[in-house]
Amino acid sequence: ERLRRMKDMGINIYVPCVICAGARYPTAYVPPDSRLGKNPFAGGFDPLAYLVEKAATLGIEVHPWFLVVKRIDGVRPEFSGDGVPPGAYDIHDPAFREYAAQVVLDVAQRYAVDGVNLDYIRSMGVCTSPSCRASYRSRYGRDLTSDLSSGASGTSDRIAAWNGDAVTDIVQRVRQGLSDLDRPLELGYRIDA
Repeated sequence: ERLRRMKDMGINIYVPCVICAGARYPTAYVPPDSRLGKNPFAGGFDPLAYLVEKAATLGIEVHPWFLVVKRIDGVRPEFSGDGVPPGAYDIHDPAFREYAAQVVLDVAQRYAVDGVNLDYIRSMGVCTSPSCRASYRSRYGRDLTSDLSSGASGTSDRIAAWNGDAVTDIVQRVRQGLSDLDRPLELGYRIDA
């Protein structure tokens, strides 16, 4: 019904949130969205496969929407912890960046989607966990905590570059994975000022 209404309004692209407070499709990467109840995919029902198939019959493209760095419902606690910005994953953890890219690429590989949309593709703050402090020290030879507390010259530029490079790494991993597919897909993302 929603797709028919969209078609009647002249909408030709649908951007459904598939990774929000958990997954809204069956996947081994992310537990199901808790708001869907227990065993939402029991019996093999795959709402994303259904949506992609029905949308294609109406000429509507599907570009699944992923909350990349925003952490909801305690999903994947190993990528968070003390010092990581509240409600975020640690973008400076290379394992998280690989995981985030794989979640997106899994959908692109398994479903005939037309593109993907990355949201919350930002640091969401300054990570001060021990591993983040070590990453900052390795890159700049400086102590992150001292730089933050003293307001040392260039600190905000260093942090912006450090965070930006981690975000860029996720986007590049997704872009490379999409380019390896046998069909072109669009990559969209939201940038907040």
